[in-house]
Amino acid sequence: MLGNLIRNAIDASPKRATISVSIKLRKRNGRNFHFIDIHNLGVVPKNMREKFFEPYSTSGKKGGTGLGTYSALLVAKAHNGNIYFTTSEEEGTNVIIELPVNIKPVK
Repeated sequence: MLGNLIRNAIDASPKRATISVSIKLRKRNGRNFHFIDIHNLGVVPKNMREKFFEPYSTSGKKGGTGLGTYSALLVAKAHNGNIYFTTSEEEGTNVIIELPVNIKPVK
């Protein structure tokens, strides 16, 4: 999941721009979560924002299947986590994965 999302960030970023990955521990609803933030200076096209995590959604990537972010969503959910993104011209794009510190399989 992380490798794919980082590759996506590299592909979507302007040339020679910095990609950053940060991990923070935060509480949400009384539980501890790892917040993994993958940031790049690219912007998700407006026509892709509503379907960013849908299967077969892709934009401008040669050879892309459109399954990367969908697969990441499935992995996050399988670990009782979440994934979402923010994007803007001013800030670029952040893909944020929330994973519980004590991962328990979904039953």
